[in-house]
Amino acid sequence: MKRGLVMKKFLLTSLLVLAMFLSLFPQKMIQASSYDSQVGLTLTGEQKEPKPSQNPPNVHKPQPIEDPNADDKVKQSGILPHTGDQSELLYPLCGAVLLTGLIAFWLLKRKKRKHSKAKVGAMLAVILAISLFPISEKVAAKSSTSSKADIYYASNFDSTNPVDPNDPGNEVVPHSDQPIMPGTPGPLSIDFASNIQFGKHEISGKTETYFAELTSVTVKKTGITKKVPNYVQVTDNRGTLSGYRLTVKQNGQLKSGSNVLKGAEIKFLNSTLKSAGSKKYPQSVNVIALDPNGDSSSDVIIAKFGTGPGTWVNAFGGTDAQARKSVQVVLPNETKKVAGNYTTSLTWELIDSPY
Repeated sequence: MKRGLVMKKFLLTSLLVLAMFLSLFPQKMIQASSYDSQVGLTLTGEQKEPKPSQNPPNVHKPQPIEDPNADDKVKQSGILPHTGDQSELLYPLCGAVLLTGLIAFWLLKRKKRKHSKAKVGAMLAVILAISLFPISEKVAAKSSTSSKADIYYASNFDSTNPVDPNDPGNEVVPHSDQPIMPGTPGPLSIDFASNIQFGKHEISGKTETYFAELTSVTVKKTGITKKVPNYVQVTDNRGTLSGYRLTVKQNGQLKSGSNVLKGAEIKFLNSTLKSAGSKKYPQSVNVIALDPNGDSSSDVIIAKFGTGPGTWVNAFGGTDAQARKSVQVVLPNETKKVAGNYTTSLTWELIDSPY
């Protein structure tokens, strides 16, 4: 009866320890993060309709999601270094005490054989002597000490600043006529995506291809403002090398009030990946044709297992000259065109799996 009670207590204690371990070390997973950028195109002509204001539409600027763990930093546990000598007799002594206790319990419990106190004491003395002094030469042969080192990593929920797509080692401040959405927080994040501006054009009855203006940025280190290729920037600070996938979706056709540019198609060309600190290149899609109805997303970057750690920029155009023709919108000649400022938005989504 007592033995069963002891087993029950042991099992209960084990379950409590397991529950405490699971509660103290929860598993966290980021499923996906999204980022919106704006697309604009202004058409002008000699129609009688009044021209809309050239001021950009008042677009609500989304606020970044605050994470309760946002102030967590990578930190050390505070016990580094931990050094000191340790007696070589400690473990033999513990083993001897445990072993003698078990043997004494066994001897005293036996009913068929009787052992005198003198015999039990002599046996215990021999066991203690053997345990404490197994090989005297080994104790005299050498002395040693040990030290311990550890480091504790916490999840990084800080945002990563945009960098120069031509020189990813330099941080920049992007500029746009449209509001720029802040980067998403967390160890797997979308840091920036260019707003796409196709500029102002006269209405034409022909099929026309218009190219997006380059992104204007100011380099923080030098204060120089310049034009760079349109780009999207992502960061993977999870440390797992488990991969991810970046997609983009057009949220409906270009519109100006009730007027819609039916048949217009937006394309991203000449994807070029760059990173300041990683050589484990993910894959990029060279030609990205967006679905104008917003029914499906298009892949932009695919980081398979073991690739894509750190910060990466996907610039559309390997050089500034190539970049000037790497983001385009095609308007077929049969598309009805009415003067106005046409806009839509793009949603960039970062998924924590490459599949």
